[in-house]
Formats: sequence, structure tokens, C-alpha cells
Amino acid sequence: MANTIQAIDLLKDQAQALDSAMLVAQTAADKAPVHKLRTTTRRVEAQLVLLEQLPGLPEHTREAAEVHRLLRRVRRAAANVRDLDVQADTIVADMPDSAAVHDGTRGDQIRKEARRLLKKLLKRRKQEAADLEGTLRAESESLSLALRAMLQVISVEEPGERKRNVFTPADLSERIQAWFAAQSARVLHMDKHPNRSHALQRLQHLDEPTLHDLRKAAKQCRYMAESLPEGSSFARKLADRFEYLQEAGGLWHDWVMLEMLSARVHGRKAPLTERYRNHRDAALAEYHLQLALEFTTGKHGLRTAKHPHRE
Repeated sequence: MANTIQAIDLLKDQAQALDSAMLVAQTAADKAPVHKLRTTTRRVEAQLVLLEQLPGLPEHTREAAEVHRLLRRVRRAAANVRDLDVQADTIVADMPDSAAVHDGTRGDQIRKEARRLLKKLLKRRKQEAADLEGTLRAESESLSLALRAMLQVISVEEPGERKRNVFTPADLSERIQAWFAAQSARVLHMDKHPNRSHALQRLQHLDEPTLHDLRKAAKQCRYMAESLPEGSSFARKLADRFEYLQEAGGLWHDWVMLEMLSARVHGRKAPLTERYRNHRDAALAEYHLQLALEFTTGKHGLRTAKHPHRE
């Protein structure tokens, strides 16, 4: 059937990619392999969520629970290292250039504080990388076996019912959007807003855990959408939209973490902490705006117009 995908294929490719990523990261927990590993664990999780939304699949609750359990351990270990890599890169990119600051100035103090914070993060990164390698040695084989067991279960088809496990990009896209709307309604306590200003006003009162939940839901939907058959233009647009929302939330989250780390090391009134706090607040305003665009009244409560900065 043209331009369709079987349920098992949603997970099969990502399971193979995860096997490869775990093998590489276990022998070299460098920046690129760790990034690949963390992303792949997220993609597998997203496919598990998508499979839960599909009708007609063989019962696989027990197998999925085991995959989730093992995958969570690997993802968290990879996330600890990856977050430190992102934070270190962000510190370096934001650090004032030595040629642009004079000794004793505020810029010089910020630079020194940033270098001290960076040194602490790199030291911690070594320990987290060692922990990740240990987790992979302990869990990678079990996780691979659990994924194979789940793939075997969901591949079983009753005679004459093959079409029940085959889905179109349009159907999967609808299910992805419906899932995001359900997750959003759960944390926002409403699924539609009459206009953008009302949505923005409501979003500005959300606490950090809720904003994190929305960011993670957008990330999962992006990965779900990217698993759809190639050549599906509306699936690509759906993935792009969730990616933009995810990136806005991710940037805010990065500055939240750096502001907290700087406050812990240098104090809340330190120039570097204040600098990161300003970045955090600016990123939060942008994240609020992107969320408001998404939750302005439309199908599934999601934005239907193009984002003004993405043509």
C-alpha cells in the first residue's frame, strides 16, 4: 500500500538505531555519541507512545512496560552527560571575549565566573560519562532483548487482518495531534483559547513543572511525526512545528539550569547569575509566545497559521 506504514516499522528502525548508539557510547562517551544515544532513546520512547494510540495491535502491555523500565535508565544516564555538554557549550558561546573586556570590569568578572563554572561542569561530566558507560554495560543487552520481544509480539497478525496494522500518514498525524492536545489539556485544564492574548495570559501563570511537561510533550510529538513515511509534506510540517516549539522550550530550560548552577556556585547576586537570569527571562517570553501560537483556537487547540518567523 503506497505511502503507508506498518505499526512494527514505527519501532523497528529506532530499535536498530538504539542498538548501534548504545554500542558506540559504551566504548566512547564523547559528545557526538552521547547526543546520538540520548536522541535515539527519546525517539524510541516516542514510538512507544504512538503505538499506544493505535487500534488493533496485539496485546503488548507487559513487553512495553519492560522496555520503558530499561529505556528510562539508559535515557537518564545519557541525559545527565548530554545536559552537561549543552551547558558547557552554552557557557563558552556566551562567555565575553577576553579581548573585549578589561581587567577589573564587570565583563571581566563574568568571564572569570564563567570559566570557573565551566571547569566544575567538565569535572562533573567525567564522572557522569563513567556512570553512563557502567549503565550501558549493565543494561544495553537486556534493553535490546526487551525491544526484540516487543517487536515479535506486535508483529503477530491474524489471518486476513493485515490492514489493521497498516496506517496512513494522515491517520497517524491526527493521532499525534490528538495526543498532544490531550497532554496539553491535562496540564492547562483547558484545550482551546478564544484568542492569542487570552492564551498568552493563561500561559504566563504556568509553573516550571507544567512548562517542562509541555516542552517534553512537544519533543515526543516531533519524534513521532518524524517517524512517518518520507514524502508526506503535512507530516514534515507537523514535525517542524513541534520542533520549533520544542526548541523554544529547550532554550528556556537550558538557561534555567545555568542560572541555577551559577547561583549555587557564585550566589544569586553574582554578575554571571544575573546574566543567565536575563537570558532565562528572555527565553521564557519567547517560549510563552510560541505556546500561545500553538494554543490559539484551532483544530485540536493547536496553531493552524504559519509561524511568522518560519516560512
